[in-house]
Amino acid sequence: NPVVDHNGITIRIKDDMVGKIVFKLFDVNRRLISEFQPTTNSIIIPRNKLTSGKGIFFLRGSTGQFTRVEKLLIL
Repeated sequence: NPVVDHNGITIRIKDDMVGKIVFKLFDVNRRLISEFQPTTNSIIIPRNKLTSGKGIFFLRGSTGQFTRVEKLLIL
């Protein structure tokens, strides 16, 4: 699950998913903000990567076999 704090969004994944999952971060208008494939089990998306710094965002994680979307509200 993503954790949002003053530094940004921290994402932690299981060790066996490292290198297998691709994340895409979208804003509320479905514009792609960032795409990344973690090389460790924890990654931080800095707040300055977010277009407005606050609002509603969607984080999609996909392995090719499954996809999960999380809605993020950043205040």
